[in-house]
Amino acid sequence: MASAPRPSLPALTGLRFFAALHVVAFHVTPREGRPGWLGALLDNGPASVTLFFILSGFVLAQAYLGSASPGPVSRRAFWVARLARIYPVYLLGLVLEAPPFFLAVLRQENGWTLPALQRLLGVGAAVTSLTQAWIPPAACAWNCPGWSLSAEAFFYLLFPVLAGPLVRLGAKGLGWAAVCLIASSALLYGLW
Repeated sequence: MASAPRPSLPALTGLRFFAALHVVAFHVTPREGRPGWLGALLDNGPASVTLFFILSGFVLAQAYLGSASPGPVSRRAFWVARLARIYPVYLLGLVLEAPPFFLAVLRQENGWTLPALQRLLGVGAAVTSLTQAWIPPAACAWNCPGWSLSAEAFFYLLFPVLAGPLVRLGAKGLGWAAVCLIASSALLYGLW
């Protein structure tokens, strides 16, 4: 089976729409000349990215793990379905953004020099493999909003690996797993 049926969650779909709209408004509105209340609202656009990711995870869990799920779906089928959903439009964005990105790199590196070629190939490898969110110099290069799809692709990679074992833990086990995750995150943050 290639993909799970989409659960009908209109309220969440609407909330995801407004979260995405908030992120777009954060990116496209000028910072100067807007009222304070609007600035306070729009400057919190990154919070809507987090909300969008959380809601997307919930929708995935409902589709693949909920009572209406089609049953077990192979990891490969899951990954193919997710990639088929995000990559074509993402690739179109890369193609559309290629000319300005290439011209900017060539201008900054004084033409087709070795540093220009290294930068184009390095960033190109990162953005085409959806790994740029994990490589700081490439995270916002070429197609800046693509970093979020890179992070989403990482979640897609982990979902079928972790979902089954987490479901088998049960409610009490999930509670303990959450406590351990929060504690280890705090520890790692403190060490960092």
